[in-house]
Amino acid sequence: LNLLDAEIDIPELYIKKPLGVRGLLGAQFSTDGNGNSEISNIRLSSETVELVANASADDLGLKNFTASKLSFGESNVAVTAIREKENAFQVRISGPVFDLKPYILSTHSLNLGRADEEPGEMDIRIDVNVDRALLDEGITLKELKGFARSNKGVIEEGKLSARFTKQFGLNYELRQTRTGRDLIFTSNHAGLLLKGMDLFDNAREGELKITAKIDDTKEESTAVGEVKIKDIRVVKAPVLGRILTLGSLGGIVELLQNDGMTFSTVEGPFTYQNGVITTKDFRAVGSIGITLNGTIDQKDSKVDAFGTVIPSYTLNSILGNIPILGKLLVGREGEGIFGFSYKVKGSTEKPDISVNPISALAPGILRRMFFEPWGSGGEEAEGDQKPQDYYNDKEER
Repeated sequence: LNLLDAEIDIPELYIKKPLGVRGLLGAQFSTDGNGNSEISNIRLSSETVELVANASADDLGLKNFTASKLSFGESNVAVTAIREKENAFQVRISGPVFDLKPYILSTHSLNLGRADEEPGEMDIRIDVNVDRALLDEGITLKELKGFARSNKGVIEEGKLSARFTKQFGLNYELRQTRTGRDLIFTSNHAGLLLKGMDLFDNAREGELKITAKIDDTKEESTAVGEVKIKDIRVVKAPVLGRILTLGSLGGIVELLQNDGMTFSTVEGPFTYQNGVITTKDFRAVGSIGITLNGTIDQKDSKVDAFGTVIPSYTLNSILGNIPILGKLLVGREGEGIFGFSYKVKGSTEKPDISVNPISALAPGILRRMFFEPWGSGGEEAEGDQKPQDYYNDKEER
């Protein structure tokens, strides 16, 4: 077959041969007249896809499939698929390299498939053993091993491990529960993981642990969990640099641009649904302290958040330990006496940023009352009137 005027599109695997791209497909087949067929010497050759395979089928459809070579994009693997029972397959993927970037950069739903109007009935267990797995920004995982079980397009169970180097790696585990799934994600090099997952490019080192419970009882699944990172170093980070510059912390900005700032603790809760991350009382503690409240929309690359920066976190924390008086001065955990409030809104690449230097004069509890957006300290009572927002998005203070 000449495939010049044919299109091949397998969106689940991000395999695509567009119209107008040269391609040839050849195969040999035989059938016994009772619905059983053997397809051998399958050869597909094009600029975007290369395949060498054999397959067999019966009256239920595909029975088994073996590809000694499947090359698409930057992936080059061998694939075996065996039907164990109707609508249930065992799949094995192995080989030198598998490109994970398309799956990382374009998938936001936690239940891709379940939300479809007519989800497929396929139950698939995939065992993976590849030498290298490619992440974003040139980050590479070595010796990616594990399995994932997918039902109706939703990954319900899985366990994977891999390493960046001999010393650093990651572990991922997903377990099914009565109402959804439990997730545990750990890595002893948070910087490489966050960069490779296209989450944050300005982190170095750090130990990360993410735990979450995924609720699958709704049409669009929701994850509620917690992030904990220890000893992570932040370098450059343009948005943080602009916040500190507007807060007149030039010396800290210089440190950020050179060796970076190390935070001993970064932690907080989060909710994730369809590409939108929401957090409240997220905090980073180091030579400075930062709190964060708001949302980050990964699909639309937008952010709407606010928080507080405490320039000398250690000093402020010591003052906060003074009985009774310290609690009144500092306010909630993660804040200090001396600091300023900030607001970030707009595109994640270059958002509008405003700070409130007057808040530097106010103790933490007063700053929350007068300078942070209404409702940030707790739920509003019904009928409460919101004060006018101090911040004007068009101004940079």
